[in-house]
Amino acid sequence: MAIALDHKRGISHDDSNKIEFPVVDIAAAIGWDSGIVKRQLKNLEWNKVNDRWQRTGLTVELFELGFRVLAPGNLNPSELDEALDTLYDHVEMQEKTSLQQLKTVFNALTSVSYSDHTDCLEDADMERSEKLKGMIRKYFEEDQLNKDLETEEVLENEEQIAADVRSLVCMYRDTNFSARAVARIFHGIPSPCYPAQIWGRCRFWRAHLGSNFKLLSKVAAREILRLK
Repeated sequence: MAIALDHKRGISHDDSNKIEFPVVDIAAAIGWDSGIVKRQLKNLEWNKVNDRWQRTGLTVELFELGFRVLAPGNLNPSELDEALDTLYDHVEMQEKTSLQQLKTVFNALTSVSYSDHTDCLEDADMERSEKLKGMIRKYFEEDQLNKDLETEEVLENEEQIAADVRSLVCMYRDTNFSARAVARIFHGIPSPCYPAQIWGRCRFWRAHLGSNFKLLSKVAAREILRLK
């Protein structure tokens, strides 16, 4: 299907030994779940010969994260924006949780490690061993999902950002901005309601790319409320 779609677009693979394509788009084109398509593609790497699995010589690599949203009927731009916000919140929480887990593991191993490997060649340090066991046990017994996820972070140019929010809202008075929409514009993130083809010409597009998205949203929400 991927080769057929490329052929339809005028792309030939006659002299190529590899093909790249979006799995989610191909799955949607044939009406399959993207997970099934990924599994079937990975199965192409193996073949059963005489009751033994052998490599076929094909290599399948999945290297980009994708989402497939199933929704009843067509969504309008505002509903699509809301779906994007939900996905963003979910990915951000996963990112923070994974980062916190890595920090916890790193701190635990660092607290019982030696500065040099020669210090532990002769005898086992049972005290450190028991300490590590206790930390591992505590790690799995406690709820790590919501523990110390929030980190202290401030916007260095908060006054300028607040001024830009007010200028943006006043410049486009006929547009009903949400806080996240303003943050997306400041980061240059297109959405159905604010496509890059149109809003990319706005002087505030990607104006605060280096600032924290969530903090941008908070400042935008505060300034939008003040203007009402």
